[in-house]
Amino acid sequence: MPWFLCLFIGYLPLEIVLQVLDAFFCEGCDVLFRVGLALFKINHEYILKADDGYSILLMMKRGVTITDEILKIAFEDFQSVSINQVKDRREVHKAEAIKRLDENTRKDKVNSLLGLTKFSKEELINFYNWAQMTTENFEITIEQIYGVIIQFCPFWEVINSNEEEASQFRTRFW
Repeated sequence: MPWFLCLFIGYLPLEIVLQVLDAFFCEGCDVLFRVGLALFKINHEYILKADDGYSILLMMKRGVTITDEILKIAFEDFQSVSINQVKDRREVHKAEAIKRLDENTRKDKVNSLLGLTKFSKEELINFYNWAQMTTENFEITIEQIYGVIIQFCPFWEVINSNEEEASQFRTRFW
């Protein structure tokens, strides 16, 4: 969540951000978790109805919340929240969070390629999944994509052997 990583700067009204930063510098990073939980508590009905994370960010930027209410809830209702509790909860949900992050990354990469290639979304997803299974670092390079394409389209290797022809083909293809 970028709003959390940026200490809420640019995602909450300035008046709220300044008070959060004051508390953060005085009390440490526990404050960030408390404020995040307070935001969720105050806006839970809206968050549950939101279609996506972007809608939630827009809501936060518009200042649907009230400064005193956020800080009051953060320091009264969530006063007992500590970094150790956060670490424990993080471990419980870590595997699922990584899985969702991987799924979102795949969707983003596939969607970014849709307009650049003549492959269908399903074909790109299959290419991505295959390449991800064959790599350790989860980064897909152009060479890995070529490797996948050669498996599905053997003629690509012949075209790729002549650099000039390959360049022209890639320009037309991509």
